[in-house]
Amino acid sequence: MALLAATAAHDAAGPLTYVLSNLQYLDAQLAMHEGELPDGRVAELRQCLREATATAMHVRDIVRTIQAPRAPESAKGHVDLHRLLLSCIKVARTEIDHRARVITEFDVIPQLFANEAQLRRVFLNLIINAAQAVAGDVEKENFIRVVTRKASDGGVIVEIADSGPGIPEESLPHLFEPFFSTKPAQECAGLGLAVCRQVLNELGGDIDVQTTPGRGATFRVTLPVHPQCMSRDDAATNARLTPSVPPVRRLPRRQLG
Repeated sequence: MALLAATAAHDAAGPLTYVLSNLQYLDAQLAMHEGELPDGRVAELRQCLREATATAMHVRDIVRTIQAPRAPESAKGHVDLHRLLLSCIKVARTEIDHRARVITEFDVIPQLFANEAQLRRVFLNLIINAAQAVAGDVEKENFIRVVTRKASDGGVIVEIADSGPGIPEESLPHLFEPFFSTKPAQECAGLGLAVCRQVLNELGGDIDVQTTPGRGATFRVTLPVHPQCMSRDDAATNARLTPSVPPVRRLPRRQLG
């Protein structure tokens, strides 16, 4: 399995570099010709390029993680968790659009000392899962709630909740097992939650889930705070506590997937 994963990652690295190079080229061309386009059009195109580039870079980070699954200490640093969560929400926007509104409830928390790419992989997976959980009920006023708070032991808790149908009770014991999924086999390999737990365990954290049939599910991530972050001023760390999440764009019903 490890050899197969490494081979797939190697094969994906080349085309991904080509995609990123072309996105950089498009950005440069847009800068040269932006005077020929209406202002509103330029802003829209720049936003699309930023989102596409952020997504491609996230995929690049996943490929690098597969090639070197255990991040060296040099790859770790101070992580502003609120900034990272907002970035994940923006990258997942295409999954969230037309499905749910995003609610953020951010408390004052310390920074983390971790590999940012690994954390991004965890939270982007959880946010996309939450969006897909509510995808089948377009008429309902669905939501995805992202909450942060400080744990009683000084660590950090992140909760990602959705208003979907919940998780069947018989699935709960197997939810974090590799290759297990509540989604159809053709839509999911069943590795996302297993990888999330592995990454969090390596960071000294954990993940669990609470669910009620018909009332959604809440995934709770707990993370320890590194001693280097203990002395940092929480207020300064969270100076941008009030997030700015772009409004959900809604298309006519005929365009919904």
